[in-house]
Amino acid sequence: MASFISCDVSHGPYLKYKIEMPPVEGTCSDASQEFKMNSNILGERYVFLECMDAGADKSKVIIERKGDTVLINFIKTNSANQLYELTVDINTQPRYNWLTIGNNTIPIVPTGH
Repeated sequence: MASFISCDVSHGPYLKYKIEMPPVEGTCSDASQEFKMNSNILGERYVFLECMDAGADKSKVIIERKGDTVLINFIKTNSANQLYELTVDINTQPRYNWLTIGNNTIPIVPTGH
């Protein structure tokens, strides 16, 4: 007698992310458009500095996907005056080709998922 077991491992499109954002020493002039990226089979990790309102939390960081672009935007007032080091882990399916942080769009070549 033969047995056959099948599992459906297909997944629909998704965007999962995790944010850490401790305040750091420095001034808002220390923020730049530079970031660090680490890519692995679970997604990508981006680390960068951002000037935001003092006391800002994760609810002030908006991450969404539009087409093949992942967008990271910030809710801040005109008096944003605290420097934060943001670590953003992104796992998405299907693959994305562009990352926009604020007004800066960067081509991305993530690892295959």
